[in-house]
Amino acid sequence: MKPTILTLLLLIAVSDNSFSQQLNDKTPTLLWAIIDSKADTSYLFGTYHECGENYITKLYPIVQSKLRNIDCIAEESVYEKDMYGAGTNSASISQIVKAMFKRKKTWIKTIPRKDYKLINDYLYKRDEATLKDFAYVPPNEVIMGEVLPLMYTDKCQTKISYDERTIEEYLIVYARVFKKPLIGLEHYGDVYPTLKKIEEVDTSGNVNYVDTLIDMIRNQKKYMDRIDNCYEADNYRNLNINYSFSQPSTSVDSSLAYLCDARNDKWIPRIEQIIKDHRAFIAVGEKHLWYKDGLINQLVAAGYKVVPIDMKPHK
Repeated sequence: MKPTILTLLLLIAVSDNSFSQQLNDKTPTLLWAIIDSKADTSYLFGTYHECGENYITKLYPIVQSKLRNIDCIAEESVYEKDMYGAGTNSASISQIVKAMFKRKKTWIKTIPRKDYKLINDYLYKRDEATLKDFAYVPPNEVIMGEVLPLMYTDKCQTKISYDERTIEEYLIVYARVFKKPLIGLEHYGDVYPTLKKIEEVDTSGNVNYVDTLIDMIRNQKKYMDRIDNCYEADNYRNLNINYSFSQPSTSVDSSLAYLCDARNDKWIPRIEQIIKDHRAFIAVGEKHLWYKDGLINQLVAAGYKVVPIDMKPHK
């Protein structure tokens, strides 16, 4: 008996083993195909901001393999001025930081010379940064946004070496090397007002924060010993994920309403335009994919088919 067209289509669908059609909270993947009948397939990937590039180049190379099939990369925010105008020229970063924190004076001049060198050496060794890069950033934000993540990286071993790039940094370099457009879903400066809703930022250069920063660099082990959430990094490495698709994010953490939900709502129209124009690889923090108002649910509600891709680890 001759196979019908329907039979052939069914056979093709069954033979495509790279896609899993089952969508549930415990889907063990962070890589999703966004399928639209009127556009080419794009990909959505959940990152862990402290995780190194080896995660996608060595541990789960299927992620890197999808980069070969795309013509642009999109991330949460980028410094460079991208084709949609969301980024900014790197020359104006200091001006943006000043505007974000509305500071006219720098606090770093209050640091004793010996401690200045200690902190500066730490930042350069760990992140190729200097204290001058944070001259107009309140010291508590330097602690929360730079030093604590670096200590978390060391304690939870999310990178194999100091000079290993994060996943986001790797994708930026990949875009430059292979001359692919790099798109930001938001302006870098848009992030700060969101964070400000979560924690009250002290813009006075409170000396207590400066003292705390100095103490953290002097006594790194003491502060690293207090870090007790390495299970998050372990869950990411092992794809032990609970998407909680039917659960509001605020039932878990009220701050996610600002940190994820509100930003997701702003990103969706932009993502839809990117998908329309490109075969895109869209990389955002994994929690932006989770919960009832996450990007996956919102894309499905908008009429896209969002399909999990099997992320088998490299053996």
